[in-house]
Amino acid sequence: MLAQTVTELDVTFVEQVRDEVALGMDAFDMIASMDEPTSAKQITLSSYLLTVLERIAPRLEAYYSSLSQESIYRPETEKNPALTRWNNVRRRIMEESFFVVAKPPDIYSGEGLSMGRPH
Repeated sequence: MLAQTVTELDVTFVEQVRDEVALGMDAFDMIASMDEPTSAKQITLSSYLLTVLERIAPRLEAYYSSLSQESIYRPETEKNPALTRWNNVRRRIMEESFFVVAKPPDIYSGEGLSMGRPH
């Protein structure tokens, strides 16, 4: 169920971004056909790209907000909660982010902050 919900969120977000990009492609063609100097076209294009990014940013924020609600560990929805918790810990160990939390940073060593896998 969780995978299906997350996949639906992904598809919805990608479709929204695709629609914005499609409008942007139309704008590129329109700007390219303008009878203005190249510098003016670049300014117009840059301005338009910023507006596209401004429209996509709230959608990205909403996407991550929705995704975080689905990604929170909820044992009642897991078939095997212990295995799920172990898989989360194992993944963090493999990506070396677990040791950032498990070991305080050594700020007084000659190497500066050392926050990776302990050697």
